[in-house]
Amino acid sequence: MRVNQIIAFSRILALLTGLAAVACLGAGASRAADEVRPPIAIQFSFDRPLDASAAPFVVAASRGLFGAEGLRS
Repeated sequence: MRVNQIIAFSRILALLTGLAAVACLGAGASRAADEVRPPIAIQFSFDRPLDASAAPFVVAASRGLFGAEGLRS
């Protein structure tokens, strides 16, 4: 009976340690997202004329989604 309690306690402790590690990693990523970075200039070139397969890039560029991520086309 005592062994089962020790195993359960060690599993709970491992779970809490893992959750704390994930929380620390998430906090570091949120701090990095607050930094202001200059936009990066990019240039797209497609290997064929524009058709429906390029639609996600065209729609994202027209809605300004690349600029929201710090990219300038």
